[in-house]
Amino acid sequence: MPDLMKVIKLIFVLFLFSSSFAQTNLTELNRVILWDVTASMVGSTPNGGYNPATNIDRNVRQGLRNLINSFEEDNSTFRILPFTTNIIDFNRVFTASATGKQNALSYINNYVISPQIIGFTNICSAWVDAHRYIDRGKINFIYLYTDGEQNTSFGPDGRNCLQGLVTRYCELTRGTSYTYFVSINANNRIIFPAECGTILDVRGDTTIPTPRSLNLTPLSRALYFNLQDGMTQIIRFRENGNRKVGASFRPSGVLNFSNPSFSLDVELTLIRENNNRSVDFELKLSDFSSHATTTNRMMRQGPNLNESAILFFQSNDREIKFEPDSLSVIFKYERPRPIQKVNIKIDN
Repeated sequence: MPDLMKVIKLIFVLFLFSSSFAQTNLTELNRVILWDVTASMVGSTPNGGYNPATNIDRNVRQGLRNLINSFEEDNSTFRILPFTTNIIDFNRVFTASATGKQNALSYINNYVISPQIIGFTNICSAWVDAHRYIDRGKINFIYLYTDGEQNTSFGPDGRNCLQGLVTRYCELTRGTSYTYFVSINANNRIIFPAECGTILDVRGDTTIPTPRSLNLTPLSRALYFNLQDGMTQIIRFRENGNRKVGASFRPSGVLNFSNPSFSLDVELTLIRENNNRSVDFELKLSDFSSHATTTNRMMRQGPNLNESAILFFQSNDREIKFEPDSLSVIFKYERPRPIQKVNIKIDN
């Protein structure tokens, strides 16, 4: 029995490893565009009137055109699903090529939204249908363009169905899909987990970049600093994806110490991208946080400090992801120690 348990545990570990490997090496894109074409999108009101302030049709179509024009011509597929109470057309599938994109633009330009109210805004039904087209072997993006109000009953939660569905489907597709919820009201009540989706205002800048995802994995699990040396070091990350990081990438991070009295902010500056699918960042422990100067002083006063911390990175670029426990940083302060010049080095 003990041997059998070992085999079961080994199979489970191998399964986790293979699943993780499959996710971090995704390169092909799959996009699903949900387009609300109910009468409210063109300003129709429930009493049969018209409100120009709620007519977002022009902005939405321009946003859709901007979105499609931003697609790289890599022959990946994208699907446009117009919906009201249900999906109206399941057959509009295009390739991200010059011809495919032009065909999609023509479809958007020529689609007629009737001002006559003949259906409901059933975002929940459309959301569920969109997930029929999620391909776990690809990087999935869902774009939902709507006026942001579920006004018909769906499932056990009725008209309050959307948040529960978002939470559930985000969990089911974690790591393989990301949603842009483009609404007339960017402050609507729907909450997306940070790694799952975001809410945008259709009346603002509706150009949505959809670059290929890039996961950065540190090649050195532990990083050692001696406080008598400089607080800057170059660290090498492995790229998992086809994307270039770009010189404008400026992520920041937070050092979480086991000692709650210590707090340090961290910045990464891109140094170079290498030919072997790795990238070098200069890691700086900066004094721009309110606690950093105090923390540095307290740590230096420690007689023989050996304090470890975990570094978590944050980025404004939602498509660049770091491993949750990106780096373990260990600070050392040893006395006596001769003063010496320390060169910045790359951890391999």
